[in-house]
Amino acid sequence: MKHGKKGELLWRICIFCLLILLGRQADAEESAAEDFQFYYQFLNEDQRELYNNVIEAAKRYGTAVDVNRLSAAQTEQAYLAVYYDHPELFWLSSGYQYWSDGNDHVTGIEMQYNTTWEQKEYQNDQIEAAIQEILYEVDYGQDTYGKIKSVYEYLINRVEYVPESEYNQDIRSVFLNWESVCTGYTKATQVLLQRMGIFCTCVRGNANGGNHAWNLVQIDDEYYYVDTTWGDPLYLNDSGWYEGIDYTYLCCTEEVLFRTHQPEDMAILPECHSQLYNYYQMNGMYLESGDWDVIYQYVMEIIQWGENEAVMNFPSEEQYMLAKINLLDYGLLDELMNQYLNFSGEGQVSFTYEQRDDELVFRILW
Repeated sequence: MKHGKKGELLWRICIFCLLILLGRQADAEESAAEDFQFYYQFLNEDQRELYNNVIEAAKRYGTAVDVNRLSAAQTEQAYLAVYYDHPELFWLSSGYQYWSDGNDHVTGIEMQYNTTWEQKEYQNDQIEAAIQEILYEVDYGQDTYGKIKSVYEYLINRVEYVPESEYNQDIRSVFLNWESVCTGYTKATQVLLQRMGIFCTCVRGNANGGNHAWNLVQIDDEYYYVDTTWGDPLYLNDSGWYEGIDYTYLCCTEEVLFRTHQPEDMAILPECHSQLYNYYQMNGMYLESGDWDVIYQYVMEIIQWGENEAVMNFPSEEQYMLAKINLLDYGLLDELMNQYLNFSGEGQVSFTYEQRDDELVFRILW
């Protein structure tokens, strides 16, 4: 009998400990989710209340949400904060209707959904299966940069850029149909990296004069930009001959990105100046100078290794332009191809080159 009481006591202790662990896990998951709510931090108390109420309503397909006397602009900021922070709520439309009192204070909004509850449930199951498939293929043994790079490469290799793709403003376009535009690429990147415990948010603005979206990520104490769409060579490549992934926009600085991208002013973005994960520096493709001798030695080493491609990234427009002058105007490119013939013993060589002026990248393929 005493043995039974001890067993029961032990069982109760085990259950109590399990509940504590589950509670801590839930708290940790909730805390992590809050950490990923980038736009939430820029809201005032009343806006945060609306933010949380919109999420709660969206999860149960509620439509009417009360608003605590916010202006129309404040209401829009809070609603869009949910839209940007929570790409997993794919059924939530970006638009809504609102009511206001005689003092131009918004008193309530009516939310809109882009699909039925039943269809949402079915699509959500399909999306979850696709996400799990991707996470299974991505190597969890990598560091944070490696995981970001794996997601970047996976989406570029798997998703096609199709302007008329279905659901192209949410994650369904990617995880159901594997074709999208910049918003789909961005939200899919955000969902996958957040699932892996990596801070990633959506940044909206314009690029080359058109509306665009990309990501902001964090590695240790530094922030970096990631534009998965622009990493896809089919997006901006008119020539059609280059089929490799463009790594310029993988964990890049604002100095690189802001040559072509301009973020909207919805939030204060952290500074992104670290070159630590510059792809070209990490892979020996970063040349400090565009001098003849520097380029000559670099390409000759590649030729002697038996490779047929040389990619060069430069630190400034000045050095990049110097490299172009040496290669194209002063005959360095022809000289390098002659040296290739001497080294290989071949009778002729066919070569081409690519100039990515916005990226300060020059690429030779022979």
